[in-house]
Amino acid sequence: MDSPTKIGLIVAFSVLVVMNLVGNSLVLLVVLKNRSMRIPTNYLLVNLSIADIIVAISVSIQYIFGPAYKHHSGELSNYMCRFLTGGNFTWVGTAASVFSLVVIAAERYDAIVVRRRISRLEGYGLAVTISCCWLFAILLNLPLFIYLKFSGHQEGLNKCGEQWPSNTAGKVYSVVCFAASGIIPLTIMIIFYSRIVYTLWVRPIVATGSSEVVIIESRKKVTKLLIIVSVMYGFCRFPNLFMYLFNYFLPKAKIYVYGSTLYIVSIVLVCLNSTMNPFLYSLHSQKYRKHIRNIVCRKRSRYIDTSSENSSRGESAMFYVAQDAETLSTASS
Repeated sequence: MDSPTKIGLIVAFSVLVVMNLVGNSLVLLVVLKNRSMRIPTNYLLVNLSIADIIVAISVSIQYIFGPAYKHHSGELSNYMCRFLTGGNFTWVGTAASVFSLVVIAAERYDAIVVRRRISRLEGYGLAVTISCCWLFAILLNLPLFIYLKFSGHQEGLNKCGEQWPSNTAGKVYSVVCFAASGIIPLTIMIIFYSRIVYTLWVRPIVATGSSEVVIIESRKKVTKLLIIVSVMYGFCRFPNLFMYLFNYFLPKAKIYVYGSTLYIVSIVLVCLNSTMNPFLYSLHSQKYRKHIRNIVCRKRSRYIDTSSENSSRGESAMFYVAQDAETLSTASS
């Protein structure tokens, strides 16, 4: 990798990391500092933001600050690779992020298609769901914390490679990652959103009042947004997943090489996806933007957060969609 390319990639990572930390931190502040925002769906957004922040921190350690540190041989270098410079927490955060997206899709399916009056993500259910997202993310990436080891320096980077007991073990794990981080979650989201699209557009509920019209339009807007987020995840994540798969099934192609320009570009895409999430999910909301201005200007918010006020304003922010199933059923009665 020549110097201009290396500098360009470092600049790209730096910009994305800063935007990631700012955007996701604002999501955390808005939800945690405003009592009216503390609903189940918002806590899923908080969980998603935490996962994306972990991705940013891990990427910055590996590709922005990592090149300045040179590993020495020994067991300490192996631990440094597993827990800092090898980027393992990038994949933990990415997995927790996509699992959160699946949960959000399931919650939308429950609210719109099943028309469940009370969300399953109330209280204990929410805590269990978020805990399971992180448990599955850690378990999926646990082999990397066991078999990743320091194997020298390449192109100015600390080279941390997986040393599996056999090549078959590496093949099996690459397939598991491809399925668990790519095919399975996207398939589930496609199924959920297909049913939601059918319910909202193909066989829509006939609105009998102005409040129902507002709620249905809000659901349509949020569904479009969620579909965009799902597509962007696939676009940004699959290049790296394919390269990881090819590394074991097409080793002679030498597509997946730690430190190569192509590989690092695939990590840039992963970082880009984590950076876009808070902007796609949250910054489209008028009320969210007002909360941001209050935080930046250090002014206290003076909003009155009621269902009737939100309906009259046509508020279609992601922060309120968790409550719209109950609102719709109330308006119908």
